Amino acid sequence: MTRPPRLAIWLLSLRLGAEWGEFVIGDLEEEWVTRSAESPLAASVWIWWQTLRRLVAPPRVYATPSVQRTSTGDSGMLTFATDLRQSLRTMLLSSLVPAWRASRVDPVRALRSE
Repeated sequence: MTRPPRLAIWLLSLRLGAEWGEFVIGDLEEEWVTRSAESPLAASVWIWWQTLRRLVAPPRVYATPSVQRTSTGDSGMLTFATDLRQSLRTMLLSSLVPAWRASRVDPVRALRSE
């Protein structure tokens, strides 16, 4: 036998349709040829097992990307609000840190002055 069983290929072509049929059937036929060189019986069992698997659960159909793109990032106002909040926080901390440093007591200097 130089070709896989016609019934298996026909069933697959009906189930998979034109979009996936050519790719899946072509791959299965290539693998069948490789396996049939070693054992024609094992290759036939394998092709029927693969056919039954595909009949029960065909390959997933992925949604095609739409032409209209939706924004994946933040809105301009949200980004602006985040930047403003971060800026105010930075300004507040930069004015408080020098005052805090000036008010704290250095323990080494306090011990030396005693």
